[in-house]
Amino acid sequence: AIIQKRDKQRRLKNYKMSDQLRDELKEEFGVHLDDRLKLWWTDTKHGGVPGVVSELKGEGRWGKRQPWRQIPTSPESDAKVDSDLVMSLLEKRDK
Repeated sequence: AIIQKRDKQRRLKNYKMSDQLRDELKEEFGVHLDDRLKLWWTDTKHGGVPGVVSELKGEGRWGKRQPWRQIPTSPESDAKVDSDLVMSLLEKRDK
């Protein structure tokens, strides 16, 4: 539901609320979203962005639409989140 609320706020160009919802996903659930790269990941051990994300250059919505992909972090972190649920919510959001 948070992903859907966030997307609605982005479409309404209410970026302040959209950012707050993104932060809520990160702080409460450990889920990080990168809309431009169409990537998401769970918290990492060091708390930063996985190296592979830093190296990628995606086209996101500015070019051909890319599918969402999960960046694996660690088995422990990834196990805390239902990957299938996150993927289905993101796919619904993009329809």
